Amino acid sequence: ELQQKQLEQQQQQQQQQQERLLAMAKSQAHEDEFANWLVREYVLH
Repeated sequence: ELQQKQLEQQQQQQQQQQERLLAMAKSQAHEDEFANWLVREYVLH
């Protein structure tokens, strides 16, 4: 059960990280090709 909780926490952290990256990428997308690539990467996976 402890392991399950740790897993859930890890997944939540990953999700939050992805959302932050996506938000950053979107805000820069018009001037940053790397950001566009990031957005595509996360949309595709």
